[in-house]
Amino acid sequence: MLARTSAFSIIATVVGSFALVLSGCSGAPTVFKTDRPVKVAVSFPPLYSFVANVAGDRAEVRSICTTTGPHGYTFNTLDSYTFRGADVAFALGLGFDDKFIDQAVVNAGNPKLKGRVVKLGDKLVAGVEAKKLPKPLILYGVCDHPDHQGQKHEHKDDIDAHMWSGVPQAKVFVEQIRDTLKEIDPDGAADYDKNAAAYLAKLDQLRADGREMLKDKKDRQIVTFHASMGYFADTFDLTIPDTIRKIPTDGRTSKEFRELVDKCRQLNVRTIAVEPQYPKEGEVYVLLKELNKGIAKGTEVQVIELDPLETAPADALSAEWYEEKMRENLAVLKKALP
Repeated sequence: MLARTSAFSIIATVVGSFALVLSGCSGAPTVFKTDRPVKVAVSFPPLYSFVANVAGDRAEVRSICTTTGPHGYTFNTLDSYTFRGADVAFALGLGFDDKFIDQAVVNAGNPKLKGRVVKLGDKLVAGVEAKKLPKPLILYGVCDHPDHQGQKHEHKDDIDAHMWSGVPQAKVFVEQIRDTLKEIDPDGAADYDKNAAAYLAKLDQLRADGREMLKDKKDRQIVTFHASMGYFADTFDLTIPDTIRKIPTDGRTSKEFRELVDKCRQLNVRTIAVEPQYPKEGEVYVLLKELNKGIAKGTEVQVIELDPLETAPADALSAEWYEEKMRENLAVLKKALP
């Protein structure tokens, strides 16, 4: 019986491989639909907007992640078709999206991508380490090393990778994208320079508008679902004392959750932020219930929704998407914070 099963498995594998070869030769899907000079693959939605703004009409952009974000994304063989047709790819790096991006690039077998998979977060960190960029561009998470837990200090493996939510970091990414596109498409250099300058000015205005919107807020503390909004908080002078989950796909232990409740009470945290791509019940409900015990009516802890911009429906992506979502978050905070 075992031998027969093994034989069927081998046959199925051979047939499947043969089908894949055939699809690669004749039935492969056409991911890029236009005749624009540059075809660009990006790992997730914010990078789509950054590239779309810099490239304008000179590039077609495709995002690997849409409604499933990088934290939960697993490699899909169809991703290889995107990278097979791409002239350049942009990812974040820093362990955030490397696994599925690297696998897709290898499977695509596209020689054009040699040296053209640009990991923007890695480049930013390298720029800081080489003292070509200011050190405050990097935030560090809470250290989990046993001998100094709870401390925030520099370990390369503790770098907060969620850099796109900070405007200064987004600006560095835009500049890196501009320079890369100029290298591979020198005919469009003037357009890339002009487009990037216009978008950098928009990002400056976004930061200025956000700070103006929140300037009178007296309570600027927010507990977020996971550590996705640190750079956003730094940009707009907010404080995130802790998160509901340390890792977005794993909950806290009972002991860790009790510590979170005690910390929130001690700091008088009044605002909890959930995210559109993760459950709004479970720990959120329990934390809310615990913090509202004995609280006077009208002063209860509130739950708001902030989007860390890790996901978006494919048909929602546009050059304007990043700025629109950032402004939506700011509008929520303006309304909610006292």
